[in-house]
Formats: sequence, structure tokens, C-alpha cells
Amino acid sequence: MAKEAGLNNGGWATLRSAEIETRVLVTDRTRPLHLNGRTVHQIGIPYHWSSKGLVRGDRPNELFPFVADPSVSIMETEGISVMIEAGRRGGGGDP
Repeated sequence: MAKEAGLNNGGWATLRSAEIETRVLVTDRTRPLHLNGRTVHQIGIPYHWSSKGLVRGDRPNELFPFVADPSVSIMETEGISVMIEAGRRGGGGDP
């Protein structure tokens, strides 16, 4: 998927559902799924703590609608659909 989308390890990507930009780690550990003749790719992004640590930036939480579990008021954020594009938001490439 990284090759198809033009993603480079350590480069930038823009994820659109809402929109954030994030650094890319390319790996072959997550293989595409083949469902009913379609290829479906999966990406993983850690969420929370964007203001802490070595890499700072947009919060992946911004991609998810806030739908709280009625019992414990925790967001139900296990999976969403996003469009992934190589490069920084606004058309800027990798610095």
C-alpha cells in the first residue's frame, strides 16, 4: 500500500476523515486483506499523547467522532475509514 500511495518511510502523510498529518513508518508486518475481489489496506496509528514525546503534532483522536460508551463514557474508537495521501497538508511534500 505504501508504494501504491507514494508513501516513504519517515515521510509525511495526510489522513482524511477529519484531517490530520502524521509521520509514516512503512512496514510489511500488516498485510492487505482480499475481500470479495477487492484489496483492503489497514493502517495503524497510536492515539492520545500528541503533545508529549519526541514527535508532536496532530492528534489522531481528531479523526474519530465522539461516541461514548454509555457505561463508562470511553470513546469507541477501534476502527474508522480514512483516505491516506502522501505529503503534508496543503500540498507540501516531505521536508
